[in-house]
Amino acid sequence: MRGLRALVGTRNRPPREAPPESVDVAIVGGGLAGGIVADRLTAAGQSCLMIEAGRHWHSDAFPLPELTQGQLFWNQGMEFTTDGRMMVLRGKGVGGSSVVNQALLDHAPEAATARWGAKTGMSWLEDGTLRCRSEALLKSGRFQHRVIPEEANNRNAKHFLAGMAATGHRARQLRRAQAECGWDEGQNCMDCLGGCPRRSKQSALVTTIPRAEARGLRILAETEVDALSERRDGVTLMLRRAGRRHHLRAAHVVLTAGAIGTTAILLRSGLGGRAVGDGFFVHPQFNTFARFADPVDGHLGAFQSVASDEPAFAEQGFKLECIALPRAVMALTLPWSGTQSAQLDDYRHWAGAEASIRDTDPGRIRAGKHRVTLVKHLSDGDKAKRAAARHALIEVFRAAGAERIVHGWASLSVHPMGGASLGGVVDPEFRPHGTRRIRVADVSLFPDALGANPSLTVMALADLAADAVLADRSVHV
Repeated sequence: MRGLRALVGTRNRPPREAPPESVDVAIVGGGLAGGIVADRLTAAGQSCLMIEAGRHWHSDAFPLPELTQGQLFWNQGMEFTTDGRMMVLRGKGVGGSSVVNQALLDHAPEAATARWGAKTGMSWLEDGTLRCRSEALLKSGRFQHRVIPEEANNRNAKHFLAGMAATGHRARQLRRAQAECGWDEGQNCMDCLGGCPRRSKQSALVTTIPRAEARGLRILAETEVDALSERRDGVTLMLRRAGRRHHLRAAHVVLTAGAIGTTAILLRSGLGGRAVGDGFFVHPQFNTFARFADPVDGHLGAFQSVASDEPAFAEQGFKLECIALPRAVMALTLPWSGTQSAQLDDYRHWAGAEASIRDTDPGRIRAGKHRVTLVKHLSDGDKAKRAAARHALIEVFRAAGAERIVHGWASLSVHPMGGASLGGVVDPEFRPHGTRRIRVADVSLFPDALGANPSLTVMALADLAADAVLADRSVHV
């Protein structure tokens, strides 16, 4: 019934109230970064309005069938680069991608922050500031997190670990932002790719945003921001809501709409300079499946709990993570052949892993009036990394005893990054060049591909951006 209610919208009807005429601080984007900013600013007594293009979902009414969960993504989860060879997934709704991702928490690699400092000339990017802020967030008690214990590893993870050990490669248990998940009670945690109905995953929808709401945060869902216009005394936001256009005045605006959303708004507004849209990175990901004689049941329990921790892999520009995919998603990623139906019928016997590449050749984000274009290709260097990663996975699965190995055809990304980068577009105070009352506080700030799961780094940058907003005396009006 939850899935049916979500489909017909009985628990998620569009709110009918009109936008206010003016606010103190408008936060554009209701995802992970927006939640951090809202939490910080409302705790300091600021009056904030969060504007989100997607729905404000209830945790007990997420769309459950695999083929209807596209409602939680932009373009129903079918957003492609211009060559049609890479699919980009980004969450849409209050909570953003934190509702549909795996909530993995990795520190920014020192090599990445050193590069960022050198590229931007901002010493705070390489002096340990980001690491300290990330550590402070983990210790703050603002959300629960844990390293997934070894006893929670399912057979997919155990095969992966056995193969890594047999081939002499290091691996580690992953850390997730989650409360108790019920693995020991046989819970099927694959639900979290379509929103966690148990409120275990510590998404912005169940942590920072509710806290901010309790302090007075207002949320304007199903509302898109087309453009901004800054004047000396404030910022005008041009909105679209339920087919109607509105203007909203804000003393200050914080953009937290993600790499694609924030960049598109700046492009349509003519703000930030000529570099807006450049430096688009995606961490291309590729799936590999391995069949074992005995059932693997990778879809049960903690279906993504271990990853490579191998310096040789990092030097080559990739990492490996074990992961199981829902049957329908696996069908989309398998190469189309006469054996595909047999593989799906044999679903319980297939293990899975993904290779994630740190891409070094940037793409570009372009924006028309209501359409975004993602220009990104797999370069020869990316293809070489893919080949090396697939070779490593073949060795790992063979060493674990796999009978057959199949590579998925699809290239996808769940980590769009850049477009409004620090240094190129945004100054050390998180302002787009040439602006005073607008700040950027999300993954669009990344100067290049991080090479690790970006969530914790996004949170740290958003927290630092909130510092800058609160230190700005003109905010306190």
